[in-house]
Amino acid sequence: MKAVWIQRFRRSSQLIALAILVLIPWLDIIRLDLINGGFVIARTHFPVNQLYLLVIAFIFSIILLALFARTFGRLFCGWACPQTGWSELGGTITTRIQKWKKMKRFNQRKVKLFINIVARILFAVPLIWLFYSVLVSYFVAPQTMVSWLSEGFPMWFTVLGVKFSVFAFIDLLIIRHSFCHSICPYGLMQKFVQKNKSYKVTFDPNQCVDCNLCDMACPMDLYPRNVKKEDSCISCQECIVACGTRAESYQQKNRDFGTENCLAMTFRPFEPTLKEKFDKVSYSLLGGASILALVFAVLVIVDNGLQMKLTPISSAQVSAATMTDSEHKQGFELEISNNTMDEKEFVVEIRSDREDVKFIHSGSQSITVPPGEVLTEEVIVGLLSEDIDYGRFNLWLDVYLNGEVVDSLRGVFYYQP
Repeated sequence: MKAVWIQRFRRSSQLIALAILVLIPWLDIIRLDLINGGFVIARTHFPVNQLYLLVIAFIFSIILLALFARTFGRLFCGWACPQTGWSELGGTITTRIQKWKKMKRFNQRKVKLFINIVARILFAVPLIWLFYSVLVSYFVAPQTMVSWLSEGFPMWFTVLGVKFSVFAFIDLLIIRHSFCHSICPYGLMQKFVQKNKSYKVTFDPNQCVDCNLCDMACPMDLYPRNVKKEDSCISCQECIVACGTRAESYQQKNRDFGTENCLAMTFRPFEPTLKEKFDKVSYSLLGGASILALVFAVLVIVDNGLQMKLTPISSAQVSAATMTDSEHKQGFELEISNNTMDEKEFVVEIRSDREDVKFIHSGSQSITVPPGEVLTEEVIVGLLSEDIDYGRFNLWLDVYLNGEVVDSLRGVFYYQP
């Protein structure tokens, strides 16, 4: 593959990763909604009291990223991280600023270079606010942010945006890849979990002409021909591009030596077995992620954000209701707490553990509970048939949502003819 294609693939990968980052909150894949309360995972709304599910999902993602780093090193940093692309843009600006300072004569070239520097800085301004808006969309519903275009932006959004812009320009022109070296928490975690046999730069000294182009091309200021585990190599392959460009130029000149790229990005050893790619730590991370995924799925099923309670009430508290002629009736108070972000419509049905006991009930069979509210409904139960012996019977209130039972509440019915 020609060296220039490596750069093109990497730029495409960075753009795709950025597009995914933008779409995640819009598609309700994951989002913490600070204004409306609660959070969203996989297009499902959860209340604040289920925040532990978000914590489990976060730990699950960290383990997956650790597994990726264990296998491929810091490939994510070089090919998907927005900070890397931002740092590289800053590098093009600072390089031009240094070049502009070294130009002693004020001529047309210096003016053009100055205009180029200003244009790049001005280009960075809308990018900063665009990325800031993307970050905010992880905490505020994107639909709410769209409404701000007509209703006006809140003061906190503008104030935080200005502060974010100041930090972003400092990062662009001063910090850059130093952030990756010592500040980025994921970068530090990758350095801890990666192994010597992970995806990394390999060096063939038989083709090296010692041109040092790889050293100059490395954005992390490393020595690509001698990359160590503790080095912060982000697998960007800029060193390989520089070496390959030199090799291709030597080929065009029909040189006998130095016409092959002496750097490559591969596993070590060059043809690894599955056992050499993965080790006990890798399988432990994979097992931990699988367990967390299973726990998350079980908790979502068990804790659906709905809480229901059935309380018997005395006959004196039973309100007047249209019933059958039977005087044998009993009142219950059904309390439904809707802790989700959506309105829920429930249907209540009564059943018993005895086939010869048939119940009827008055009150609303269809109960609508708004999001975040608690609704109390009176349910009066009576016998459909009196041709049974007196006694104490178990009954259940089956509460349906979208045709499926979400809870079955047990009660006791006392009958004395």
